[in-house]
Amino acid sequence: KIFPSLFSSEMAQRVLYWASGSPYVRKIQIILEEKGLQYESKLLSAASGDTKKPEFLALNPRGKVPTLVDGDKVLYESDAIALYLDEKYPEKPLLPKDLDAKSVAWMRIFETSTLAGVFRDSGFNQFYNKQKNPQESVEEWTEVAIKIKGELALWNNYLSDRDYLAGNTFSLADIALFSQLVALERVGKKFVEDKEFPHIGSWWGKVSVRDSIKKTVPPHWSNTQ
Repeated sequence: KIFPSLFSSEMAQRVLYWASGSPYVRKIQIILEEKGLQYESKLLSAASGDTKKPEFLALNPRGKVPTLVDGDKVLYESDAIALYLDEKYPEKPLLPKDLDAKSVAWMRIFETSTLAGVFRDSGFNQFYNKQKNPQESVEEWTEVAIKIKGELALWNNYLSDRDYLAGNTFSLADIALFSQLVALERVGKKFVEDKEFPHIGSWWGKVSVRDSIKKTVPPHWSNTQ
């Protein structure tokens, strides 16, 4: 049963509706793991029309994932869910208490939307989704790489004087960035090994080994290259 009744006792549970491979979904999955919050997993398939079914649209009229049900609360939009989880369950905080550091964290979180836009607008997503091949579209791939490297240079600079994006503590900002950058590793970028962006590489080496990261690898990735 994918969709609990809006009026059943199942609403007392914490339920995450998600789809494999979404960076916004993975962001929320990592947060839940970091906080040690148990939840019922509801894997949806957009291709099968799950996100457009009336039962799901009753929860999220935009028909998108992630969508979180927490007791009688229904939330969508990953940043709203992230804020809710961090304030509702503060035992393991993922935002700094200091206002200056917290404002930097949120600034970087919002900036990951710009990074996602670079992926989209540069044409990277067509290569990531294997609609195009770098070996067959060399000039186009070169242009894509130049645009992405310009964006990565900014993030590398942000990390030049700190261990994590908001200071010396892992935060929501790091989760948001990792969830986007992992697409580059997926197509062969090795941040730690190639040292092209050394500060990202150092950061990546710390973040990528966290249990929350290892536990949230999209299931379909294990079956594809």
